[in-house]
Amino acid sequence: MKKKFENILLLAFFALFTFSSCQDEITDITQPDEEQVIVAESPLATMMRSTSTNDGTMDNILDDADCMSINLPVTIVVNSINITINTPEDLELIVDIFEEFSDDDDDIEFIFPITIILNDHTEIVIQDQNELAEFIESCEDVDDHNNCVGFKYPISFSIFDSEFHLLNTVVIETDRQLYHFLDRIEDVEEAILASLNFPVNMVYANGDIIEVNDNQELARVINEAEGMCDDDDDYADCDIDDVDDYLMECHWNIHYYNDSDNYRPYNMTFLESGEVNIISDLATVAITGNWNTSETDDGVVLSITELTQFGEILGGDWVIVDCDDDRFKFVKINTGAENSRMLIKRRCSDEPDCGPQEIRMNLVECYWYSGSNINGNNQLGKFHFRADGTVVVVNAENNVEVSGTWEIALTDYGIKLILDLPEPYNMLSRYWKVIECDDDRIKVIHEEFFIVFEKECYNPIDCFETTELILCDDDTIDGLTEFNLENVYLECPQDNVDVSYHLNEADANSAINALAFNYTNITNPQIIYSRISIAGSNTPNYEIFEVELYVENCSETCTEEDVDSFLMEAECHWVPVVINGSDDFGAYDFYFNDDQDLVIIDGDGEEIFGTWSTSGTTGEGVVVSISQIDGVLQPFNGDWVVEECGAERMVFVNNNDLELVLERECQ
Repeated sequence: MKKKFENILLLAFFALFTFSSCQDEITDITQPDEEQVIVAESPLATMMRSTSTNDGTMDNILDDADCMSINLPVTIVVNSINITINTPEDLELIVDIFEEFSDDDDDIEFIFPITIILNDHTEIVIQDQNELAEFIESCEDVDDHNNCVGFKYPISFSIFDSEFHLLNTVVIETDRQLYHFLDRIEDVEEAILASLNFPVNMVYANGDIIEVNDNQELARVINEAEGMCDDDDDYADCDIDDVDDYLMECHWNIHYYNDSDNYRPYNMTFLESGEVNIISDLATVAITGNWNTSETDDGVVLSITELTQFGEILGGDWVIVDCDDDRFKFVKINTGAENSRMLIKRRCSDEPDCGPQEIRMNLVECYWYSGSNINGNNQLGKFHFRADGTVVVVNAENNVEVSGTWEIALTDYGIKLILDLPEPYNMLSRYWKVIECDDDRIKVIHEEFFIVFEKECYNPIDCFETTELILCDDDTIDGLTEFNLENVYLECPQDNVDVSYHLNEADANSAINALAFNYTNITNPQIIYSRISIAGSNTPNYEIFEVELYVENCSETCTEEDVDSFLMEAECHWVPVVINGSDDFGAYDFYFNDDQDLVIIDGDGEEIFGTWSTSGTTGEGVVVSISQIDGVLQPFNGDWVVEECGAERMVFVNNNDLELVLERECQ
């Protein structure tokens, strides 16, 4: 971290009492000569003041504003993940979440109120996001800030009168005190002489410390430090020995390559022998090669050579532009083209191989059955984690539901699942550390207790969808007839769902004013709304679908020529969507050829052959005869009377009252 520092000045006598006085503690104070007196608005005073301004750039990942910083601690929500930033080092937690996915939109939400600190150390309480945005837009930066060097506190100043009689000694322990100490000197009518008590230690941004012994040396150190800590350096100041040690610890996941997740499944293991193994999550054979590091003028370079695969992509010389014990950023050099970039992250056997966003997205999918040693290794129940932060737990024994809250938090101590539940699950209301996080299994621990969650993704609602119900009515003067709404979803099991129908979407969402199943439409066509919910559930686990009711005019029957032309239409085929109430044959395609051959293609592309023909009988309608079909398709053999006729849909019945519905599909 960069340290900030403090300055000396000519002070007003009344201003001295705002600081700590400790004259008795300073034993080696001599009368200063004229060159050691700090004069208001002098170059040295200005340089000292520049080291004591509040550095608003250090937390720009939070507010993107140089003119201020956010007072810590502060609680934020990053991409729906809760984080408490207690120290500047915790800002790396935000980077971890931002870098978890390369193709998502990153955002930060503050938990208000928050306190901001301006460059002059003024503190302002901000109540909401609008107020913060307005303030950022209007605030001004301090141009003379120097965060490259600063004082090592405490420092002290001796205050003299015009006759150089010692009046007091002021001890300053923070940048804030020093800034205001120097600021007040400009308001003093009768100046007091101030000098810094040497020696003092100055700290550079990289942590090095230098001792200075007079004003001239102090001015030189501050002046020369300016620009020595350029935040825009392209390459990181990494220690090659640390890089080697870190790389050989655990294995490293390729988090992204050129801002793409294509290589994210691959892990890299750097062996002490100089060999590197690269393997994906699904592969059993590793890609092998060699690795070594070297120091160059650009920084530490990782060289990967002799890869059996991906040599042009992952091989080559990679200069490290950001290094940490669990994260490395690289830029490929000497490529002759635009530099490739890669980020790798460390994964150890005792760390979950997933990030907080990935865990959160996984939990809100489906249901999770749970077991724990907190209740004698018994099942806890079925958990339904909702995206809005609520969680519903269904008791495994009596199906009783309880509701609480949950959240995923990223902390210095790992990824935490935070539960807040009422009785009888109140014993689970605590912070649980995530130690396993597969797609279908998540394990969390707290001290000696654990919970294991296993995913169950079957949802009976998935069978239902927006659909239509069509009736054939011989008298369609008004287009109104009675529908049996129980026929809307004949193909979906309904033993574990509740189905109701409503005139409008608002009633469906509120589960009020349900229609009778024997319902007569009021317009033709008419849209009604089905509400499908899990049977016996008091939670908002439901879906709303549109159902179109349509009455067809069937008073005019098709001729034999009409039926032939519909069935044999070029580049089209017919699908048996229903036969005797079953949709088991929906994967078969029927081709009615003009040579009376019937070709049926199953879901695997296999062909089945039969014959077909039509005939017309006065008063009995058109008959479609199908024959010579073997195997599971034998129920289609026989004479079928055309009951409904159209270019898109045909309905047949036979003498056993079986119904066959065909729908056309075209290329």
